[in-house]
Amino acid sequence: MRTKIFIFGLSLFCIFVFSQSVKYTYYVEFTNSNNKPAITKIGKTTKSIAYNDNQYEVIQYEEAFSNFTTESLRNTSLIEFKTLNDFNNFVFNNRNNIVKYEKIETIDNPILLEKSYNKFKKGNKKNLSFKKFSYTPNDYYLFPADSAHSYLDLINAKEAWDYSKGDNVIVGVADTGFRLTHQEFSGKMSGLPGQTVTNTDDHGNVVAGLAGAKTDNNFGNSSIGFNNQLLVTTNWSWNSLKQLSDNGARAINMSWLNSCSFIQTDQNAINEIYANGTVLVAAAGNSSCGSSYAKVFPASYDNVIAVSGVGHYREIGGPITTNVKDVHYGNYAILENRLQNNEDVDIVAPAFDMDGLPYSGCDTCLYKAWVGTSLASPLVAGAVSLLFSSNGCLSPLEIETILKLTSANIDQLAPNQIFAGLLGAGRLDAGKANKMAWQMNPANGGEILIENKNFTRWNFELLNSAEYIKIHNESFTGTSNVNFKAKKGITLATNTLLQPGTGKNHYLYVENIDTCSDFNKSNNLENKAERKVTNIQLPKSNIKLYPNPSKDYINIQTEGEIHRIDIYDLSGKILKTSYSNSKVNIENLPKGNYLVKIQLVNENAETIKFTKN
Repeated sequence: MRTKIFIFGLSLFCIFVFSQSVKYTYYVEFTNSNNKPAITKIGKTTKSIAYNDNQYEVIQYEEAFSNFTTESLRNTSLIEFKTLNDFNNFVFNNRNNIVKYEKIETIDNPILLEKSYNKFKKGNKKNLSFKKFSYTPNDYYLFPADSAHSYLDLINAKEAWDYSKGDNVIVGVADTGFRLTHQEFSGKMSGLPGQTVTNTDDHGNVVAGLAGAKTDNNFGNSSIGFNNQLLVTTNWSWNSLKQLSDNGARAINMSWLNSCSFIQTDQNAINEIYANGTVLVAAAGNSSCGSSYAKVFPASYDNVIAVSGVGHYREIGGPITTNVKDVHYGNYAILENRLQNNEDVDIVAPAFDMDGLPYSGCDTCLYKAWVGTSLASPLVAGAVSLLFSSNGCLSPLEIETILKLTSANIDQLAPNQIFAGLLGAGRLDAGKANKMAWQMNPANGGEILIENKNFTRWNFELLNSAEYIKIHNESFTGTSNVNFKAKKGITLATNTLLQPGTGKNHYLYVENIDTCSDFNKSNNLENKAERKVTNIQLPKSNIKLYPNPSKDYINIQTEGEIHRIDIYDLSGKILKTSYSNSKVNIENLPKGNYLVKIQLVNENAETIKFTKN
């Protein structure tokens, strides 16, 4: 089991001290999943493994990807060797059976100093003045502190609940421990099949509470996830995350970091979970990995929504400069910054001083958490569950697109200007996001409005389409890719700029047809990929692909004009997209089987399987 660091602080002055020891831990990919080492003996601190008639003593041997179907992952084992010489000998002796290996740079357990927090049992009601919205849960103002709801106010939770409340949507949470019997969790939280859920500390309870504590139950506090369901695990391996997805989690929250460097094998695991239709959300870090500008993983991987934080309580310009609405600094008067800011951040959400959260000490215990992107990440994961309950046909990319298009601009605030471009698309606005998801549902319809933002990067896709799209005072330039579809019409209003950079594409089109991105809880990803692609397939035309098999180029022969060509792997992930080109270079694709979907301008489409040799 690899070590995780919680992106969370329970004390105003908590300090993480990292003790970094030298370890020799590697992912080793073998040629065949049926020809891998076998554990022959388990000692107190080591294990003995047998391979090719030799015995090796190692610290750890783990089948880290047994729940995955991607062949390269199933062929990969995690091995921690005692010494570098042991590793070198193993690789040399078995070089004919090893495809590749990858060093795993991990971080040892953190030491948390001055761990303190305010704990409460069920509090008395406090009369608070507030503006009445169309729906206010009976526990929204129940906890006697304004900071128990000001973070929900900032992200427009009550507006979001007017459209949906997360019913029947599962959010997966991998964390330290959970009190299943807590009054905020009883009846809506469960563990993975075959796993025992432990209740070891407060971190997991706080994170789960923010993602989906019971709401409108006349106790504790409201949660953005409202009526969603929580599926939890205290085993944070990639196998367990895949199991969360396979058991129905539409979103998975990861409020921890496991590395300060990129690991391709971990990226491959994330890609398969993402291709399954699950949205992965991760805490961006608390000035982690040596700097607030450093990359932190898993948040910095592709296909993960990385969440950093802002304040939610006080107004800017007031006498107190801590926990200020939409300000990234913990205290902007002294330029105190505890949270990550880099180009991998996708969005921000409240991350300071929240009251009324579930505590592990008893079934009615509540407390205050102080600071951390561990608090921000589950707010986004919980909001994602609302979007899926409004429109179950959305793809993970469409979910991320909606969150970014509807986020609140914060770079222009004076304290944030130094972080311009490093706080993602802006601050989560769950109300606007859920409205857009709801309008994209064919049962509802209407015109979605995309306005008042300027994007220079990221991929944007809206294909499970609204009736109308209107773009106003918005720009997509630089490395941004745009692919929007509406059923009846798209309006480009004033101050709209679509200017793709080199190699990028902006495509807007009208197509009056309902489509749906499938969510698959199946391990049969080849069938899943077929369903996912053909689900949006239009009536076939006479389209041919040759040569097949091919090693360098494939040619598309058709009487119609080609609009778009998408190449998928068998997990359903898009690997390559080409526009208006009948010849596609596939030299960089690994050998194997692929699916290519050819979309014509006249709305015909066809999916063909081909082999790269």
